[in-house]
Amino acid sequence: MKDRAYKKMAVGLLLGFSCLLHAAEGSGADETLSVIAEPVRYSFVKGDVEKFRAHHWIKDGYAGGIQEASLDKNLPWDTTLSMEGHGLIDENDAGGKLSLKREGIGRGGGKGLWGFLEGENWVFLNMDYSEFRRYYDGTGGFYRRFGSLAFNETDKELALNIGKFSIETGVVLENLPDVTLRYEREFKDGAKSRLTWTDVKEGSVTRKIGPAWQDIEETVDVFEVKAKGKAAGFDWNGEQRWEFVRTDALREEKSLATTGVAADTKIRRQHQEPESDLITTILGAKRWFFKDKVYFGSDYRFSQIDSREVESIFETDANGVPTNFSNPKQIRDAHADNDYTTHTWVQSLKAILHPFWSLHTKFKAETIKRDGTSTYPADNGGGAPDGTIDQIDVSEIDNKVVRWGEGVSLRFSGLPRTALYTEFEGEQVRNWLSEDRQSKVAGEVFSREVIAHMFRWTGTVGGRTSPWDFLALSAHARRHEDDIRYNNLRHTPQTASGAKSVFVDGQKIDTGEIAARIELRPCRWFRPAFRYQFQNRDYLAWGIPDDANRQESAATAHIYSFDLALQPLDDWLLTAAFSLQDIATKTPARFSSNSAVAAPTFNADVYSWLFGTEYAWRPEVILTGFFQYSRAANFNDFSDVGLPLGVDYKQMDLTAGCRWKVNKDMELEPKYSLYQYYANPDAEYGNYNAHLFWLEMKVRWG
Repeated sequence: MKDRAYKKMAVGLLLGFSCLLHAAEGSGADETLSVIAEPVRYSFVKGDVEKFRAHHWIKDGYAGGIQEASLDKNLPWDTTLSMEGHGLIDENDAGGKLSLKREGIGRGGGKGLWGFLEGENWVFLNMDYSEFRRYYDGTGGFYRRFGSLAFNETDKELALNIGKFSIETGVVLENLPDVTLRYEREFKDGAKSRLTWTDVKEGSVTRKIGPAWQDIEETVDVFEVKAKGKAAGFDWNGEQRWEFVRTDALREEKSLATTGVAADTKIRRQHQEPESDLITTILGAKRWFFKDKVYFGSDYRFSQIDSREVESIFETDANGVPTNFSNPKQIRDAHADNDYTTHTWVQSLKAILHPFWSLHTKFKAETIKRDGTSTYPADNGGGAPDGTIDQIDVSEIDNKVVRWGEGVSLRFSGLPRTALYTEFEGEQVRNWLSEDRQSKVAGEVFSREVIAHMFRWTGTVGGRTSPWDFLALSAHARRHEDDIRYNNLRHTPQTASGAKSVFVDGQKIDTGEIAARIELRPCRWFRPAFRYQFQNRDYLAWGIPDDANRQESAATAHIYSFDLALQPLDDWLLTAAFSLQDIATKTPARFSSNSAVAAPTFNADVYSWLFGTEYAWRPEVILTGFFQYSRAANFNDFSDVGLPLGVDYKQMDLTAGCRWKVNKDMELEPKYSLYQYYANPDAEYGNYNAHLFWLEMKVRWG
């Protein structure tokens, strides 16, 4: 991993500053040190280890280290030092923070460099480093009608290390603007699974269930300068930010088959190297007027992105020999360049019209300009790539967007123990787009010029009330609408283009939502609550040239949630929760077909139960427990068309522990966890049964 140098630098700097602790010894400085160690954590996993790791972000086998450590220390010259960190080395989970602050700069006058300053002033230095590992499952899709290829796994170990290091310093001066400087390095390194599943073929049947993965090596460097202060009664702020993103990614998509045909087992590797340079400027001001009854705030942001990308695609047979199959993808050093510039202005005005009435308005205006060009060289000649570029597609894009947005909300609190509100947000967009592509291959013609007019609005009414101490109610109703109309000034006729492009002429999305919550507080030890959420979303789209052939789809969700806090004894606390997510999606095929078998409704219903408990057996011994169970039963076997759809699984997490306060400075907590996952063998592959043993130890000094 190339960022090891940054890790060592971050850790070295943190350790270097810790030497200040020794320098302060004997000066009478106070300090408080707290450590939570996890010397032992061992997991026994039987079954699909990769799925267990992906679900819980925990590796199998042994792991141990410091879960949390913190130190607060007072140093000479009104200086304070705070440090905290953690490190589970076996899981590559580590981090640390350091904060150094000196107060009273210039206090007493005439003392050294800071003597000219008066008032409460300080300087500070903050450092932060963190890294963790995310695991991924290397299994693709599942098709039970296949034999040996019903499920497939990659031979690639999939895990992605994600982290960052930052250092920030600044001066806070009572009579001068505050200034902060900051640098941050973010990184990703490893491999993850992708959902671009590949073809898997048995006999004459093909299903896209083959797993795919991608290697990623990415760095982001950020430089920031921030300032804030007061002028003419306004609080102002400014920020200048430079961000540089560099990525090197390699994706592999491997087709599988039992047919023995070379084209059925082809391998596609896509190598991408995108780069982006971003410059952002932010200026803002805010102020209260008329004895804090009117608030005004405004911000302006300028942003410019210069991005470039180089891409190559290699298709080979199963032995790694470059080969052109049907519709070959042999791309060599394709280039793309894009310039993206935005100017955004937002303002907010809040007024307290009456002790019972308050009004809040906001406005947004934005302009966007984007220019892009790309070249797409392809080696498509013969049965095998011969190193000669046979086709070059050249594309140009020009895009100009103007966007307005406005919002207003009105709140009323004149009724006893009640608050009512209504909100409205709107947005209008004019999006002009021109695209042109030229190719050496006859018949490949593609061009269009379109102006899209988009109108969006959201309206909400709601309120909260508590008519009695034991009852609290809240509810809201919301309506959202997207209406997009495309004025196609120029487009490629379908009969003249080998690309066979389809252009959308209009789209409309309507969303309705209702939510309500009731909470009962009849006594201190019994507090139940229930919440219901309903959302229905309808999609409608039509294209050129036939606007009568409209495509419909819909999604409906009912979510029921129940929470309970119960304390039957002073030393015993119980919490419980139940959630039911009833979600259904209807595709255009469902609306256009009379056959329920050929056009199924996709269900995504999940039931979840959760229980937690704490019991103080003795003042120094507390027993804890946690239980979670989820059930999804959405598998539909549409046997007539061979489309098994949906998921079907049972998942359980159980943890039991004991917190033992050995003395005022030491605490031990042994724990046991059981994780189980069982999938319907007709719908999914991969079960596991995991036992975890934990031991945590908390020690405090000072």
